[in-house]
Amino acid sequence: MKWDNMSDERGEVLRFWRVIELFSPQSVPKVSPDEWVEDVKETGLLPWEAGHPLSTIELRGNQVWRHTVYGGLFDLAKVRNLLEDAFGKDPESFDARRPGTTALFAATFTDEGRPLLGTEEFASCAWSTGRLIDPAPRKRSGWMAEAACRVEFLGTVRPSELDARAAELSAQGHQVGRPVDTRTLYALIDSVIERFNILAALDPRGLWVKSVLISRNREFSVDGSGFLNSFFAADLAKVADADSHGAALTAYLNGPASKAGRVDLRTHPDVVDHHVAPGRTPSGRWPANPGQPLALSQQFAINTILGTLEQQPGLFVVNGPPGTGKITMLRELIAAVVVKRAIRLTELDQPEDAFRTRYHWKSGNYVRTIWEWDRKLTGFEIVVASSNNGAVENISKAIPGRNAIDCEDASYYPELATTVLNSGSDPAQKIDAWGMVAARLGRKSNRIKFANAFWFGDEQAEVKGFQDILKGYERAPLTGWPTAVRAFRAALRDEQHLRAERAAVHQIMTGLPAVLENIGALRIQQSAAESRRSDISAELAAARDRLVRDQHAAAQAKNAADAHRLGRPGFLAYLLVLGSTARGWRAADREVTASLAVARQRLADTHTQVRHLEVRLGEEEEVAKRLAATLTDVTRRLGVMEHQVAEAVGRWGNAVPAPAADEDQRELSGPWTDPEWNAARTKVFLAALRLHQEFTAAEPKRMRQSLRAAVDVLVGDVPADATAAAVLGRVPWIMGRGPVARS
Repeated sequence: MKWDNMSDERGEVLRFWRVIELFSPQSVPKVSPDEWVEDVKETGLLPWEAGHPLSTIELRGNQVWRHTVYGGLFDLAKVRNLLEDAFGKDPESFDARRPGTTALFAATFTDEGRPLLGTEEFASCAWSTGRLIDPAPRKRSGWMAEAACRVEFLGTVRPSELDARAAELSAQGHQVGRPVDTRTLYALIDSVIERFNILAALDPRGLWVKSVLISRNREFSVDGSGFLNSFFAADLAKVADADSHGAALTAYLNGPASKAGRVDLRTHPDVVDHHVAPGRTPSGRWPANPGQPLALSQQFAINTILGTLEQQPGLFVVNGPPGTGKITMLRELIAAVVVKRAIRLTELDQPEDAFRTRYHWKSGNYVRTIWEWDRKLTGFEIVVASSNNGAVENISKAIPGRNAIDCEDASYYPELATTVLNSGSDPAQKIDAWGMVAARLGRKSNRIKFANAFWFGDEQAEVKGFQDILKGYERAPLTGWPTAVRAFRAALRDEQHLRAERAAVHQIMTGLPAVLENIGALRIQQSAAESRRSDISAELAAARDRLVRDQHAAAQAKNAADAHRLGRPGFLAYLLVLGSTARGWRAADREVTASLAVARQRLADTHTQVRHLEVRLGEEEEVAKRLAATLTDVTRRLGVMEHQVAEAVGRWGNAVPAPAADEDQRELSGPWTDPEWNAARTKVFLAALRLHQEFTAAEPKRMRQSLRAAVDVLVGDVPADATAAAVLGRVPWIMGRGPVARS
């Protein structure tokens, strides 16, 4: 096993995860006459048998029944209790909901009661429960029970050599079994119970059958029973043995980042401000009320997700309890992603440049074609997944529902979207939709409902399916693509202009602290300069006083020296006293001369000091002038900036962040997203949708071929070895690679 520097501990996480998935089957549909889900007793009739009420329903010519049989129903609460007895109750589990009901096995049957071979599925949960009870079964068959059950099933339903119908279907490539009855199915239940050793632990009972109407051309399509088992337990095993892993899974397995690299946004609002700057806010906005922007944390999450994951794969976690706006945030992400792909579409010279290589496979009697997208148009797909089917259903209804928008101009195949949204629902609870932007998938029944409604529409309500819409485009090509490109670019230009205005004010507000700090620093420098100037002035005054005194002292010394020299003895006096007078005079003269030199030196030094102090004082006065001029200029600039911010507040109100706002006020604010800009961003999103619509109309044949193939994949009509396995990989995010093509 190769782990790319991941420790064995990470490998154990994946293996443990897989074990958890083995104990996490999907719940089966509840018994409901309205949904054609019934509880068939041992003496009851199966839907394909003569005399069953289902046979009295009149079908259209292209319709046929298909049935999913669930055998050996048991309550998942029993599994939970066994796990808690074995390992203890999870102290962090607060989910009070009942786990639901699942079955020992499931298989798909035709309207003739023939099992479609390859659809049979045995519950890994039941087998795992048997191993929980008896971890080391004495019989090897305990470990091979699941395989043995499959062998028994295939042997039980194998058609006889005289079964002409089975032979006919086999010749057409359809592998089916013989028609079965309740006795056969109940016998199989008993056999599985015995092989899994779970009678006492789970007490599986009964047989439920869910019937659905499908198109006759899909009568023998092979698909699983609708996720009886966890649908990615096998994928986890593949990942554990993979040479490399995607960035998201690697981040998940590596655990949370170290505290050193984390930021508490409550104590660092500057980080939040940086991430909600106008330049980081997406150009597209969901068509909601423009006067109701996202809250601060929501906008922070949107901007950070796009900024973090747009250029490279990874993982971003948003945690919030119910009612905190996670669906609202998801809608904004959808709008942003749609606009980003629209920008890529406008970069095409012509719509046909969006496609590259095409792939083919045979689906029944038909050859399917799927076109590979240009790589720059991929990576915009959105999948909402959850362990709670109700949560996903709420999202898939909330996003396309008319109540999700506040804009009369929002329209994206609304009639078809309404048909898809209400497929299989009570007509009395009809929900109007505005756009074909979401689909409830997951379990097989959901996928079939969506595929039928989306692709074929509603004939009774005269709503065309997307297949007919595309065929209509092929018969009467539209020429709105160039106009849609121009309209989108114009909407984007308008939005960018408004963005630039807000970005300019944001830049001003970002610079305000630095300007205020600069002003403070200048005032400190002014104070220091004034202090130095005052000190120098005082020192200069004292030096000038000394200069006056030194000048007077030097003058006195000069006068004394001059007077002394006037009394110099003559030659006669020198002779009379034999030179003693002259010697005394010369000694005094030396003293006078020395005093004069000292006075003159002191005067020169004081002169030098005064000149130096005058230069220093001049320099400090220049510094003071420059500081005063700079402070005046910066203060003026501050006034201009504050005036610009005040004008922005006057125009955009609370959308301009208030630095003095407390934490609650900040959280409730919509930074920079004022009604004018919000409306412009919504126009960009709507123009992007229109662009996608016109792109589809400009390339109807390629889109019809690719979507037809995608619908087949969705409902399971693809051979196991088809190219589609590479084209539409199930878990590209885990392996760090995307599918070859998407439609």
